[in-house]
Parts: sequence; structure tokens; C-alpha cells
Amino acid sequence: LGLLENQTTIEREVRLWWDDKWSGQLDYLETWAKLGKMDEGLNEFAFVADYKTLRGEHDPAPDNLQLLAQAVLVLKNYPKITEVFVALIEPFQDPIYTTASYTADYLRGKGDWICGIVDEATSENPSRTAGPSQCKWCSAVPFCPEVRNKIMEIVK
Repeated sequence: LGLLENQTTIEREVRLWWDDKWSGQLDYLETWAKLGKMDEGLNEFAFVADYKTLRGEHDPAPDNLQLLAQAVLVLKNYPKITEVFVALIEPFQDPIYTTASYTADYLRGKGDWICGIVDEATSENPSRTAGPSQCKWCSAVPFCPEVRNKIMEIVK
């Protein structure tokens, strides 16, 4: 990133990529730098906010896979970042926001894990698991054999 001390950048609706494999669109991304303790030099940080303005249940920030993936993308695209702070903002919920923070070391390990998930999901014949959260917006629900089997299990 190469920020100067006390310099801040703010971006909205920014799309970040992990190579050509997968991407995420961040509602809000703020980056800044500040001088570290003693001989640490300049540390660079990022803050990601995800706004959920529609009704519905969402995992709080510390448990939210989407926010974790966005934080991983920030580190991938801005490798000098030392820590990423995230917030899930839900104006119609209580609490209206939750937060978490991730170190660069933690996010590096999660990047490989998320890439494994993406590789499996985009493979030639990925496994399908029917369920309310993963099928909620899927256009293939009327044709999916796993959904049909799940419905038959419930009916029995």
C-alpha cells in the first residue's frame, strides 16, 4: 500500500480479487498507517464494513465467513497490512453492529482454507448439500435432486 504516517484512504463498493479464482465486493474499505512502538516502523491497517440493510439473520462479525473472506482479500491485495478490523452493520437488528479483528498471520492461513473451499465449489462435479441457508437464493432449487431428497426426508 505504501501509505505515509497518518494518511488514510477510503474506498466504497470496491471489488478485490484472489488471483483469478474468486473475488468479493466490499461495501467500505478504509486503510491507514501509523508509527509502531519503538523500532517497529510504520504499521498499515485496514477497516472493512459490511452493511446489511435488509431484514434477516446474519452471523455476527467474529463468526461471519463473508467478512473473514473480505479480510483475506484485503491482505492479498494490500500485503503490507498488519491487521484488519471488520464490522457487520445491521441497522434493523440489536446490536446494530458487531466487530472483529484479524492479524495478518491469521489471515494468511485462512486464505489457503478459503481457496480450498472455492476449488471444491468450482470443481467439475462439486458435492451438493441441501439446506435452508445455502439454497435460499439458488435458482436450481426446483431441479436439484438433493433438495428433493431433503424434502422427502422431512415429509416422511
